[in-house]
Amino acid sequence: MFTTIFIQPNKKLATSKYQTRFKYVDIAFLATALCWGVANSPAHAATAAWSAEQIVATSPSTYVRTAVNAAGTSAIIWNQFIPGSIDATHPYGRNQVYGSVCKAQPAPQVPTCSASFAFTDGTTVLNAANMGAVVSPSGKVTVFWNTLETTPPTTTYSASASSSDAGQNWSAQEQLPGSAGYSLFGQSVGVDANGNIVAVMVSPTAPKAIYSVQALVKDGATGLWSARSQLSNGTYLFGSINLFVNSDGQALLNLGFTSFRRDVNGNWAAPQTVPIVGMGQIFSTNAGFDAGGKAYFVYRTHYLGAYLSTSSPTPTNPNPVWSKPKRIAKFDILGSSLIVRGSSAGHAIIFGNDMNTGNVRASVTADGGATWGALVNFGYGSSPQAVGSENGLFALSWDSAGTNWDRFIVAAGTGVGTGTTAWIKNNLAGNNAIGSVSIAGNVPGGSAQTVAGWGRWDAIGDVVGLSSGIVTP
Repeated sequence: MFTTIFIQPNKKLATSKYQTRFKYVDIAFLATALCWGVANSPAHAATAAWSAEQIVATSPSTYVRTAVNAAGTSAIIWNQFIPGSIDATHPYGRNQVYGSVCKAQPAPQVPTCSASFAFTDGTTVLNAANMGAVVSPSGKVTVFWNTLETTPPTTTYSASASSSDAGQNWSAQEQLPGSAGYSLFGQSVGVDANGNIVAVMVSPTAPKAIYSVQALVKDGATGLWSARSQLSNGTYLFGSINLFVNSDGQALLNLGFTSFRRDVNGNWAAPQTVPIVGMGQIFSTNAGFDAGGKAYFVYRTHYLGAYLSTSSPTPTNPNPVWSKPKRIAKFDILGSSLIVRGSSAGHAIIFGNDMNTGNVRASVTADGGATWGALVNFGYGSSPQAVGSENGLFALSWDSAGTNWDRFIVAAGTGVGTGTTAWIKNNLAGNNAIGSVSIAGNVPGGSAQTVAGWGRWDAIGDVVGLSSGIVTP
């Protein structure tokens, strides 16, 4: 028996409306509603209140990203197209990286946001793409980006800047230290409860799709970067990179079928690979991580359907192998858009697009993947994303994919129930909108802060907007 890895992009998700509009080439992948049926659990979220839209900038933007902490401080960052920048060297134009920091206010009041800030200027750094942001428990915001220089002198590197006063002032650009040729890629930054930032950087090697991988940590107290940890000198990558960092410092890094674990003491273990021998053609893979340190891995084969594998650390086995893949037939319908994300210990969500109708659908587990609830149907949409907080709450976002003026929609809640009653659904923005959602909450039984950021365009013009919300079980 043999295994062929064949990644087929989902036709509904492969190209966002922004990519279609600007044809912008970026090495960042925009990473990535729902229900579980569990006895003796609350039926649904009691409240999920979202503020009205707060406009933070007027600009043609792409790849909007968000981050939030449990106190409600959030960051929204985006790539801003430079008008008139299309030339022979940059056939899709050039971009600058912008951002704003926002403070949540009691709903329905809009959050208070700082003036938008340009991290790159289009001249000193000719072309750049945002690579994410983190918000520490103290409220310190750190934004990351990659330069994308294509004209001499060529200078490609990853950099960051931080603000400790809600975006009123920013530190000078800081180039991430380490080996030449390494840069951030995909979802590759995270922060723990002590404000320590974990970053993963990769460097392509020959042949294509083989990457060397390094990890480094910025100390939350001293602000100093650690020496790099060499995780791999050659790991096969298809799709994107996903890094998940828990409040206790545990982390999971996933590249294709290979994963790397970090324990609470900051030690990275040897890589583990999900067993796929004999599974035939593989069309999609995705990983998630819950607050208890359990890892989830889903993939879909061409002929055999959807499968789930998990790994759970113990005090005596901090780097467990992945379990034998388990067939979960209900997820076959999600086709190649199958995605998993973790929440509190034992809680996770699987979501994606119905391959027959294009509807956004999702399911939740509360027992570590042993059982899954109904596959809830949220209606037609594209670009679904879901996130989970460490206290068991979820937020899901998607755009309406050409219906209802391409609204940007969120659903938030515990996910516990028998259908869409497990969720509070909100239409946040209309008129060709697409964006990103984040959530944070760490008090068991408590609420979670959420933030949704988006870009939208209509007859009025291009804007970047944000709404904040509170989800209460």
